[in-house]
Amino acid sequence: MSTTEESDTRIRRPRDARGADTTTARTPPRAAPRRRKVPVLKRFRTLRTMVRWSAAVHRWVTAVLGIALLIQVSCGCVLLFRPELYRMNHPELFAATDTRPAITAAEAIRITRQTRPLPQAQARLIDGVFQVRSGYSGPATYIDAGSGRVLGTADPNGGFLGLLTNLHACALSCEKFPGYQPWLARTWLTIPLGYWLIALLGAALTWWCVSGLLIWWPGIRNLGARLAIHLRRGVYRAFRDLHDVLGAATMVFLLFWAVTGAGFLIPAIASAWYALTGTHSLARTAYSVPGTGPDVSTDSAVAAARVLVPTGRVVGVLEPGPNPTATYGIDFEQGATVGRGIVSLPATSVAVDRHTATATITRGGSVPLGNTLWDKWSYALHFGSIAPWPLRSLWLAAGFTPILLTFTGLYTWLHRRRRISRREVRT
Repeated sequence: MSTTEESDTRIRRPRDARGADTTTARTPPRAAPRRRKVPVLKRFRTLRTMVRWSAAVHRWVTAVLGIALLIQVSCGCVLLFRPELYRMNHPELFAATDTRPAITAAEAIRITRQTRPLPQAQARLIDGVFQVRSGYSGPATYIDAGSGRVLGTADPNGGFLGLLTNLHACALSCEKFPGYQPWLARTWLTIPLGYWLIALLGAALTWWCVSGLLIWWPGIRNLGARLAIHLRRGVYRAFRDLHDVLGAATMVFLLFWAVTGAGFLIPAIASAWYALTGTHSLARTAYSVPGTGPDVSTDSAVAAARVLVPTGRVVGVLEPGPNPTATYGIDFEQGATVGRGIVSLPATSVAVDRHTATATITRGGSVPLGNTLWDKWSYALHFGSIAPWPLRSLWLAAGFTPILLTFTGLYTWLHRRRRISRREVRT
């Protein structure tokens, strides 16, 4: 077939005068342009203003109270290992016989009273050794629970560890501890000033967590990018990312420490918890019936408490004080094996009437959940006493985060201020 014939067999398309093809091409319809989602802060002016003010207050609160928070956190990190440090300094006091306890807490109190007077005695079992002292302060006598032998006497609240305890727990307002400052023990609204200072730090830490989350929150779509640390974009970007990631990862722990730390000293915080959970403080409703007869013996009080808590071991006995309505306090603990260590669960406390031996559970046991969470678990989780020292290192790692957050936050803030000031000089 010739070329002419081939050209004749081709489909001839209609063309206009200029020779252009006039066949209508079928093009697919264009998709509607995608609407970009405007960030929340750009859509809501009120929220944008609130975030801006929160960021300013967040930085200035850090600048004003940052040093006080660092001192508080540093003391808490050391006190996490206070039992181990105390045993390291006094190894002779914990030379227990490797046998089951042969004496009871009441017998340990009687042995101690043969050597010195002991009003309102308290006996607590610690690693096979009874620590016997008057109330919660003063020197303590240590007695081997397996043999009844007196191991020695020392003040658990003395020395450097006692100073750190007074600084961390009382802001130097506890009289029986080293470093006591009388002016911090003055009361305002029936609460010592030192307690108010700790409550102020708790409120500041709560504000840091809430405002930091408000400033940092990027939205669900950008959450993965904001949880990454970019190490190749300079020191400023690495520190800023580290600050954001650490704050987001430890916010729950910091909030817990802030609320519980202030709640141990300010009764209104515990009352607010009881009100939210629909419970009330059981420890404040357990009283002895006023009477004129002699008190029941310590052994009788322990036996009455054991009826309510048949399992577990007695680890603490506190005799009633001079108040006629005071009760015996009996603490029970149960152990749960974790690896090779023994984790002591928080105590179940029983109050026993000093005249009638009527027992009432005030902590743990079958009490309402709200009481169990606050009275039984808050203290143990705050100070890490529920875990042996290898696991307590997790508390230590979380305790160092406020130090890193303060350092990285101040660095990024000062870096931004220097950069802004340089721009102003250039213009």
